[in-house]
Amino acid sequence: MALAIFDLDNTLLGGDSDYLWGRYLAENAIVDPQSYHDTNLAFYNDYQSGQLDINAFLQFVFEPLAKNSMKDLLAWRADYLQQKILPIILPKGLELIEQHRQQGDTLLIITATNSFLTTPIAELLKIDNLIATDPEMLDGRYTGKVFGVPSFQHGKVERLQHWLDEHQQEVIFIAIRIMICRCWSRSIHQSPWILTTNWPKLRDNVTGKSSVCVNNCYNSGF
Repeated sequence: MALAIFDLDNTLLGGDSDYLWGRYLAENAIVDPQSYHDTNLAFYNDYQSGQLDINAFLQFVFEPLAKNSMKDLLAWRADYLQQKILPIILPKGLELIEQHRQQGDTLLIITATNSFLTTPIAELLKIDNLIATDPEMLDGRYTGKVFGVPSFQHGKVERLQHWLDEHQQEVIFIAIRIMICRCWSRSIHQSPWILTTNWPKLRDNVTGKSSVCVNNCYNSGF
């Protein structure tokens, strides 16, 4: 049985779900349209160039979550999924997901985008396992802070190792072959965590050997 790991933005989706949420908020005047649009775009450009300040970005992204009721957030999210996400789900991504599903593989999405947005997207893709950046919640409302380690760069490695530790009863008693589908979305320089020696820590529990199979799809026309 293989563990097939997928990135989300610009891989299974033909766009960036975090950036598109910011656009949705601005277009619907849920936030100040011009200033939020400009800041959202600036963060997106930083992300693409590998210079994103993740803490500043998360403070920006989580502020609307903290300022609004869960009822409103859920209504906006449902509309956002219809308007921004469903049209950009990539058919070839769905084909690859189904290929791994038919093989009996365990499917996992790892993304830097927050779990408020990505949990329903994973449900749309029928993928049960998700590692995402988690916003903190207290008494039924978001606090505006991050909970735990952001799923970003080396944080993805840490979160994945933790996920494997938690799920070892489920998958590690069988030899694991980790497939990273389209290692990251745009260019390899944005994903130093893929190239680090941290990956050999993710070992086959049967053979004791590292068995990471990089299924590099990011030139495949997704």
